[in-house]
Amino acid sequence: MAALNNDLMKDGAGTQADFIELGFSVFNREDGAEPTFDAWRDQGRYSDIVRRLGYRLRLVSATWDASASAGSTAQLRLRIANDGYARVLNPRLLRVHLKPLGGGSERVLAPLSADLRGLLPGSGAERNLDLPLALPSDLPVGSYALHLRLPDPSASIAARSEYCIRLANQGLWDAASGAHDLGITLAVSAAGGGGGAPSASLQAADLGSGVGGAAVWMPNSGRSARLAAASGARAMVRMGVGSR
Repeated sequence: MAALNNDLMKDGAGTQADFIELGFSVFNREDGAEPTFDAWRDQGRYSDIVRRLGYRLRLVSATWDASASAGSTAQLRLRIANDGYARVLNPRLLRVHLKPLGGGSERVLAPLSADLRGLLPGSGAERNLDLPLALPSDLPVGSYALHLRLPDPSASIAARSEYCIRLANQGLWDAASGAHDLGITLAVSAAGGGGGAPSASLQAADLGSGVGGAAVWMPNSGRSARLAAASGARAMVRMGVGSR
């Protein structure tokens, strides 16, 4: 803890940079540490520092094919930032659950090959995850809500929500299931029926606009006007980041 007292008692920017460089995930409340914590409280920085310990993944935007046919592949792009001090250390599964809006049993798609350990911390550090969703050929026609789950890969605890990664965005997390309701709807047509947005539309996520029937979701009110004006796109805007 001497390192905290002697080296890290700086202005906010310096402390944050040091924590990211060191990959801080925990603080040991040993003797002599409280003066450091008290100083952070006096500076109004304690809550933010504690909140950012370890990784803190935040969904920045999402682009997806608004429609697709059963048996085809729908494209989903998630842009994620890591606002924490450290990266994800262990491998994680990415599972997309399709929940029929008209009721009925949800379908869980095959695990997606994306490694969250590549989401490095740091201001402005964002990364796109391109996720091809292989839709089963027997998927019933209808509209589905897309839920994202990030479970532990160990079979013994994969079903337990307390071992799932929770994104920092407010209002997405369901504590019972450990899944995030992305506010995304996918319209599924009969197998071989065509539909879906062209893959080129995925490039529009970073620009805040969509083309060719793709849909864009961005939790940023400053971009809502551009989203609403995007030709051929449906926009959903959510606000805020939760306390985690």
